[in-house]
Amino acid sequence: LMLPAYLRRWLDDWGPNMRARVQAALQLLSLSCPADNLLDHGKKLFESQPLRVGTDCSGIESPIHALRAMAVQHSHIWSCESGPAPRKVISANSPPEHALYTDVLNSAEEVVPYIDLYVAGFSCKPFSMLHVNTRLLEEDQAKIFYSVVTRVRKSQPASFVLENVPGIQRCMDEVMQTLRDLGYMVVVHLLNPTDLGEPVSRPRYYFVGVRQDVAIVG
Repeated sequence: LMLPAYLRRWLDDWGPNMRARVQAALQLLSLSCPADNLLDHGKKLFESQPLRVGTDCSGIESPIHALRAMAVQHSHIWSCESGPAPRKVISANSPPEHALYTDVLNSAEEVVPYIDLYVAGFSCKPFSMLHVNTRLLEEDQAKIFYSVVTRVRKSQPASFVLENVPGIQRCMDEVMQTLRDLGYMVVVHLLNPTDLGEPVSRPRYYFVGVRQDVAIVG
């Protein structure tokens, strides 16, 4: 299940442009917040020691492919994916250095290595607008969200990015409070591939958290 070279090039050709946009944004921020020296911190993203990354609900490891496309130095420490087919894709294209776990519901028992960035797209079934009469965070599938919360609480990554469908807005206050109670500053953004010029509409909420003791801005 190794992706063909031409497909990898097509999937990743957005990377250099996005890298340039990130660097330009850091330049603007450094001008508005010179005391924080944000540009120097941003350079470390691309030039310093590798960013240690771990993921749950990993799919085929889009976060790792994205970091590669943007030429961000990183070490892929661990993944967690239950689906046999995605696991084969991960093993062939982006095998983690430490472990490929099988079930995020085991997060309370597993001891994982420290990472700088944690990424998870937890189950959307409890929050989908197609799920009639859903009990949201009380649904059985919402256990995956709480397992992700447990993973963050136990491993204390410097930062995290979580993703879910727009329907999660119905319990947004509780989700945000749960994440902030972990000791993180958290912001949420509704983004769509069309924002990046892609010909598909797939809006999703992204929860971005930075551990309070390492954050350089409020």
